Parts: sequence; structure tokens; C-alpha cells
Amino acid sequence: MVFGVLQEDLLFPYERRVLETDDFVLFHFQAPIQSIVAATCHGLFVDVKHDDNHALHLFNLVMWVEELEESVVVAQTRMSSLTEECYQEAFVVFFKTIERDAELVNTFLSRLEMIMMDFFIAQRNGLLYALVHLLGSVEGKETFLRLLRGCKIHYMRSVIRISRLVTSTLTEQETFNSVCGRIDSLKSLEEARQFFDGIVMLYPGVTKWVSIFDFFNLHWQASWWKKDDVLSMIIPALSKNVNWYEHDGTSNTVGCLNRVTGLLMNKNLVLEIRNMFVQVVRKLLEKTVGMFCSHMF
Repeated sequence: MVFGVLQEDLLFPYERRVLETDDFVLFHFQAPIQSIVAATCHGLFVDVKHDDNHALHLFNLVMWVEELEESVVVAQTRMSSLTEECYQEAFVVFFKTIERDAELVNTFLSRLEMIMMDFFIAQRNGLLYALVHLLGSVEGKETFLRLLRGCKIHYMRSVIRISRLVTSTLTEQETFNSVCGRIDSLKSLEEARQFFDGIVMLYPGVTKWVSIFDFFNLHWQASWWKKDDVLSMIIPALSKNVNWYEHDGTSNTVGCLNRVTGLLMNKNLVLEIRNMFVQVVRKLLEKTVGMFCSHMF
């Protein structure tokens, strides 16, 4: 009976934030057991499953749990928008919920060795604004910028899509993909900028790809892939993160979890979202309650 009560305490409450504004709708799900598990981990993986029908996108936060030797969902947010404000709200709730459940938010932030994110301006800014909000100053911003890392596979998917537009034959596509795939072997900022200049010279059609379109401010971010902080997310030699090789180099695990959750969940019904989330957390609880329940006392 006591164990059953403990399970309930670790599972509920799991719906931690429901927010409806003029600009977006957000539902944040994070059970106490997820906060406790997250507080013991070192690497945070972030990924979004886009909703093509523009209903509710799935924003997953996943961490590698050494004791289980597997990736675990530590929070999920369903949100109608992918703006900086929406991402900021999701991150703030995530961090504050860890503080509330495990009383370890500062320790958690200091334990983080890597944050793998999508190459989205809004997502990165949302995280940084959330950290400034929580820390009360911009002093820690540079520290967390060093932790940001991009997924090589996400980068290569972009390369492959572009290659189909700027080449004429399969051989040319393979050459383009091979050349662009060498990005993580570059050794300096100057070499990286020359790398992209050379690609633009050989394939003029990629000019806009080297930049990136900011969908929210409706203009091109010039030389996106040549920006220092973007390059440092994908080129080890430019990163100041001493733990670069200690963590998985892709967020594919998160993407797989997103696809599975998306298939099982009726994305238009919040009730179905809640039911699916409870199933996910109960499975986590079965695996971890013996390992992590001591953190509650």
C-alpha cells in the first residue's frame, strides 16, 4: 500500500502548465519521477515533431540515463507555435518543475555537460532567454552557449535536400553530400568560412542555404552557417565544450520517440495526449522507482 502511494506521488501531478494566450497554446507534461530522473543526468536532447496540420507540435526533452543505459523522456510539451516566446515558456516550466519536484534546479544546471538542439533560431533563443530569466542575469549565458550542440544527422538531412536542388546527376549529388559531410573535420573558424565560401562558388544555388530564413521575422539571416556560435554547434574543434565526445552525437533517439508518440497519440484531443503521457510515465516509473525514489527523502 505504501509503495502504491509512493507511485502516485511520483506520477502526479503530471500536467504542470496549461497556457492559452493570443499567440499560442501550450500544454506541459512532466511527472515528479521525470524531474527526479532528469536531475541525475548530464546531457539534454531537444527535438520537435512538427504537426503538418498546424495543430499541436510535440516538443520532447530527453536525457540519457546511465543506470538504465537508455534514453528517457523527461518532459513533453504540446504547443501550437514555435516562436521564441513559446520555447522560452516550455524551458522555464521544465527547469522550474525540476526545482519544485527535486529541489535541485541549480545543481541540475551545473551538472549539464551538453544540450543538443535543432538548428532553429527561435529554439536556441528561447532556451537562452529562459536561462536568463531563471538565473536573473545574463552572466551565465556564455556558459550555456558552450554547451549547445547540433545534430550532425540533422545537418546532413539538410545537405541531402539541397543537393537534389543544386545538382543534375546522382554522381554530383553524392559528391556534394560527401564534401559537405566533412564539416566536422574542419580545424578553425577561418577554414570553416572558406569551406562554405567554396561550396557557394562551386554551387551558386546554395547561397540561400548558407543563410537561413527566419520565418518569424520574415527575412534571411545572412551567412547562417558561417556564424561563430552556429559553427561551434557542429564542429568539435570550434566548440569550447570539453565533454563533446562524452555524449551521443545525434538526437535521433529523440526523433524516434517523437514518431512513436505521434503515431499513438490523437494530436487533436488533449484527453488523448494526457492518456498517452500517463502510459509513458508509468513505464518509466516501473523501471526507475527503485533507483531514484531515495531522492524524494
